[in-house]
Amino acid sequence: MANILDEMGIEYSRQHRIDNRYYDFYVPKSNMLIEVAGRYWHSMEKQIPIDKIKNHLAKDNNYALIRVWDDEIDHCWRIV
Repeated sequence: MANILDEMGIEYSRQHRIDNRYYDFYVPKSNMLIEVAGRYWHSMEKQIPIDKIKNHLAKDNNYALIRVWDDEIDHCWRIV
């Protein structure tokens, strides 16, 4: 994801913290968080409630949140 953002010239920071949760990327220009979800980890039953907490936390703090599956990044980027 970092490579894609770099190639598009989008300014971002990594590991943006809200309360005690970290998000993979933050794009300040659009106040957007990006989470890259690995299918193995984020499909585990114990991770699903944590992702829901992060969804609510982002929304409650007025961030846009985009979740991208890791195996879709390369596929979609090749199409573009």
